[in-house]
Amino acid sequence: MKDKTRELRNDQHEDFDDATALQEGEVRTVPFGMKPEQFQRFADALHEGFAELDIHDVVAVVQGSGATNRSYKYGMAFDEAHVSDYDIALVSPTLVKRAEEFHIKLSGPLSEQDISMLGLKPVHSRLRKMIERPVNFKIMRDAEPPEGIEVP
Repeated sequence: MKDKTRELRNDQHEDFDDATALQEGEVRTVPFGMKPEQFQRFADALHEGFAELDIHDVVAVVQGSGATNRSYKYGMAFDEAHVSDYDIALVSPTLVKRAEEFHIKLSGPLSEQDISMLGLKPVHSRLRKMIERPVNFKIMRDAEPPEGIEVP
C-alpha cells in the first residue's frame, strides 16, 4: 500500500488548504485531491465506462472526505494520515434492479464480489488505476442524488 509520502502526479494537489480554499457561500465542484482537469478525466472515464456497459441512467456523486475534506470516522483531513479513497454514490434504477436480482444489499459500499457480479469491474478498475487510489462504489435507491460533488 502506498503511503502519504508517495509522489504526486502533476495534476494532483499537494497543499489542500491553499489549492482548495473556497470563499464563504461557494459550492465545491471538484473533489479534494483532484484539480479540475483531473476530475474531468475521471468523470469522462466513469461515463464512458458505464456507457460501454450499456448503463445510461447513472448519476454519480463523490461523497465522504473527497467531498468534505473530513473523514466521517476519524475527522481527519483528506490524505492526512494515509492515502484517502473516493466514495462514489451511484444513483441508477438500472443498477438498483441488477443489485436486487443478485440479492446485493444497498446499505454500504459494494464489495469486490458485488462489483464483479454487477459487471462493474472494468469501470471500477479503470478509475482506480487512473487516480491511483481506492474507489468505493455505493448504489443508491434514491431518485435524487445524495449530497456531495456531482460528477459532471
